[in-house]
Parts: sequence; C-alpha cells; structure tokens
Amino acid sequence: MSEPEFTAETPLAVHPGGLRIIRAIHTGKGFLGLTQPEYRALLKERYGVSSSKDLSRRQGDDLLEHFRSMGFGRQKRKWTCTLCMPHQRKKKPIPEGTIYDASGSQLALIGELRAAIKWKAENGFSHWLLKYFGLTEIETSPEASRVITALKGLARSQKRCCDCEHKFLVEETEG
Repeated sequence: MSEPEFTAETPLAVHPGGLRIIRAIHTGKGFLGLTQPEYRALLKERYGVSSSKDLSRRQGDDLLEHFRSMGFGRQKRKWTCTLCMPHQRKKKPIPEGTIYDASGSQLALIGELRAAIKWKAENGFSHWLLKYFGLTEIETSPEASRVITALKGLARSQKRCCDCEHKFLVEETEG
C-alpha cells in the first residue's frame, strides 16, 4: 500500500502540517481582533469555505499572507532598559531567619536610582527614606531590596529611570 500524495490543494484537515497552519490562522484571527462572523465572512468571500479545515494548503498560506498584510506576524520588540525591565530572582531563597548586610551592588544601584530622581529638597532622599521606611540608613539586604523596588517605581513615575528614550521625551516636553 502506498502513502497518499499531498499537494498544495490537499485540505488542511488531512495535510501533514495542516494543524500547524490552522493554529496559525486562528492565532492571526485573534491577534487582528476578528470576530467569528467577520472571520467566517472572510473565508466565504475569499475561498468559498466556512471553516479553515476546508482550506487547501495553498489557500491557508494565502490567508496567512493576507493576515500579515493586515499587521499579523512578528512584531519588532521594543528595547527596555534594565531598570525598567522586570527581574526574576534566580538565586536560592535565603533561609528563614537569616539576614544579610546590604551588598555593594545593592547600595550602588540605590545610589544610581537616587541620582536619577529629581528630589524637591536637597535632603529629599533622607526624608523619603525616613517617612516611608522608618530608616535613617540602609543596613540589611531586605531593606535595600524594598528601597530599590520603591525607587524604581518613583523613577518610573518621573520617567527618569535611565538614559532610555523615555528620559529624552520628558526633557523635551519640559524644555
């Protein structure tokens, strides 16, 4: 018994790789925000079918190309600066009850963030630290971690978190 031949006219439902194309079509439909009636009308109008399973391989490829012309496909990822980017902890968790001193890198990051923020008073950081954390200086790693998170939020709200494109937009409007 010989294997069946598959051509560009073989329906996607039975074509090898057809399921992958059907999935891509449905992903494109969702990405473009097509409603079910709009999607069915498109299939009927362009190909005379009511389901993507009834499309041939050639028609499936054509529909995906049509979706690409409408904006579906790989989007160029926008670069995000490291201070704006969310970070996941990859280290082992610290054993409960163990407290480490703030690391040099934590203190350095606090210094960078502190310099990036526009404080209303000369000693604004000290007042902020005392008001929101009850601290006069940062000694432990958990304290430093909480302060860094808060400073990142404050810097983001001022859009002065780094030398990314956001900073230049703010400076131009302040002009």
